[in-house]
Amino acid sequence: MAITNLTFTKDADNGSYAAKFTSTGPVSVQIKRKDINPVIVSANIPGMSPCIIGTYHNNSNPDIVIGIDIPAGMEVTLRCGSQVLEAKMMTDE
Repeated sequence: MAITNLTFTKDADNGSYAAKFTSTGPVSVQIKRKDINPVIVSANIPGMSPCIIGTYHNNSNPDIVIGIDIPAGMEVTLRCGSQVLEAKMMTDE
């Protein structure tokens, strides 16, 4: 099991926060948000445009855990309308 910190940066164009990584297979991500906003997960094959694969809501708590099962080598983007205070990704590696 390996745990990695994810860094979300603010998008100057739309004000959302995003983190990107290359998938190594199934992962779990825990995100601590400043406010309650949906987390949108998109993925793409390198060189192609991202496609939304899921939108995750937790209306009672700014913390959320998401399981993401994307084939290794694909690019994954996590996007949130709220500032992300902390985020970690756990893999089986």
